[in-house]
Amino acid sequence: MDTSPEQRADDRSPPAPEARTQKERDIFGRVPKGRRDWAHRKGEPRTFALLWTLYLMLATLVMFASLSASPSVTPEVYRPAARTLLLSVTLGVTLLWPMTRLSQLAPREAPVGAVLKDLVVVLLPSQALVWPHAMGMLSGWPVSVVGAVALAMGAWALVTGGVLAVALATMRPDTGAGVRAVWMGVFVALSAGLPLWLLVAGSYDVVEGASVVDPPSGRMLSPLTAIIEVTRDRAWSGRSARVGPGHWRPLLATLAAGGISLGVARVITLARGRRSA
Repeated sequence: MDTSPEQRADDRSPPAPEARTQKERDIFGRVPKGRRDWAHRKGEPRTFALLWTLYLMLATLVMFASLSASPSVTPEVYRPAARTLLLSVTLGVTLLWPMTRLSQLAPREAPVGAVLKDLVVVLLPSQALVWPHAMGMLSGWPVSVVGAVALAMGAWALVTGGVLAVALATMRPDTGAGVRAVWMGVFVALSAGLPLWLLVAGSYDVVEGASVVDPPSGRMLSPLTAIIEVTRDRAWSGRSARVGPGHWRPLLATLAAGGISLGVARVITLARGRRSA
């Protein structure tokens, strides 16, 4: 339908003053006080903390639902479900966390500082799901085994955070989806590359117990295989599970690698800051 020149001129007219000054609202319909928009909140870990808590609650509910068909829940029945829960949490730390951050705009603050905040959000509730498994009414694992699980989860969270900080430090605000997908591929390789290769090669059994305490050192070089090897049934040793030097040494090396990766991210951030100054 044809329009008159006056109507076309009205269509090209600037928006009304009240439309230009309308403030951005959050999900609760609130407007920011003393600010034009909610940019100062974007990139904060608040929404991520909520989503992470919901994920942990869902993983816990699934674990208990898997036990509902058992006439009695003994530690022997509970341990496989607990192992699955720990693997789910580890997958969340090493895959869901970086996937969430890589799908968002980069945080306004320094990458290392943002990652350290995320680490607090990720690790505190995760550790709360780990340590109760030393109780006899649950898995009844020795404290040393539960401590090794906690260290494995913390060390691999630090590695994931360090690599994520490097990714954020090297990316620009206009970085495209292709670069972000490449970085996500790095996290998939770190987390699931080794166990997938072992399963395809037919040289890895994730169910049966081990005949030795110390596993092959290579099997501790992935967060998923590390959790499996630490919690693997070793009833022949007189305990439900057992850890040795072959577990602790790779975990400490992983922890050191995480610290180094955070240091690299910090150096990259400082170098980019000097170039842009």
